[in-house]
Amino acid sequence: MDGPGGYRWFGANDPPPPGGGGPCGHFSMLTERPGLELGADVEVDRLPAMTWAVARFKGLERITRTWEALHGRVRGGGRYRVAGHGLGESLTPPGTAFEDMVLGLWLPVEG
Repeated sequence: MDGPGGYRWFGANDPPPPGGGGPCGHFSMLTERPGLELGADVEVDRLPAMTWAVARFKGLERITRTWEALHGRVRGGGRYRVAGHGLGESLTPPGTAFEDMVLGLWLPVEG
């Protein structure tokens, strides 16, 4: 995942956690490189072309309030509306301490 030619790593809760907290599901996705040979047990899915609102932040403990701010910005702006399930992207290598992680949140929008 590191360096040129590395992968981008995305994930999301599915289903999301219930309102009061508790268990939820999660899925992860990696970007595909041209010419990459995939094993039979790998599921390939393609995201449709769309417009995304994106927020970048540092520190995993800020993820909930950053999602809330991103949703609020889209809803309050009047130009776009949320158009589907958001994705989180890890922008730091595996093993990075939670407080040092840099993440991107991707929210599909349409207007």
